Amino acid sequence: DEDEPEPLLLKDVVDVWPLYNWSMDDLQQRLGTLRVWPRDLRSSEPAYGPRTNSSTLAEFLLRGEEHKVVHEAAFTALSNQLQPAYKIPRPFKSYLRSSPVVSISKRGAGVGLHRPLGHFGSWIGQAKGSSTILIMPSGSKVKESWLWTKGGLQEDKQLPKGLLTCALDAGDAVFVPRGFFHAFRAESEVSLQVGWQGETRSTGELEAALTAISDGDADA
Repeated sequence: DEDEPEPLLLKDVVDVWPLYNWSMDDLQQRLGTLRVWPRDLRSSEPAYGPRTNSSTLAEFLLRGEEHKVVHEAAFTALSNQLQPAYKIPRPFKSYLRSSPVVSISKRGAGVGLHRPLGHFGSWIGQAKGSSTILIMPSGSKVKESWLWTKGGLQEDKQLPKGLLTCALDAGDAVFVPRGFFHAFRAESEVSLQVGWQGETRSTGELEAALTAISDGDADA
């Protein structure tokens, strides 16, 4: 949709969250006993990737299997426990509130190119650690969902046209418009992302708010 807002990187906008200031010890002490379902989502849609084996969050953080990630885009015990520890940026309170998103990844793990159910838009805040996120326009043809090798991203000539690459550090957030594909990989020992997905509206109000945030007004 030509009226749909563009993807936007928001620097240093979530560093006021209580969650941002949690240590990994805090995370384990507060939520370590919760049961989670680590999954390999490099080539499986998050909405359909099978949940076969569970563990406590503490067990996953201690010895999580390579390539597996805790990723949920729904109301779960984990997302419910995390919600009081982060703040929803004001422009998204009435636009992207269908379901919460939580991703906890060990280095090198992540989620391949996908679109949320309903082709919803989403915003994702990097609460702990760092990650690389890939974004592709809605009309793109996705032939391969996981575009990383052990050494990093594939060579430029192998990457799809129109692919956007973005580095997220703790405190940053990214807005992904509806219909866009996105993927991410953890670049730190542990990456923790939280956010929401839902309907977006092609309005000047939303674009103005996003611009204000990008200019430094986190509460626009």
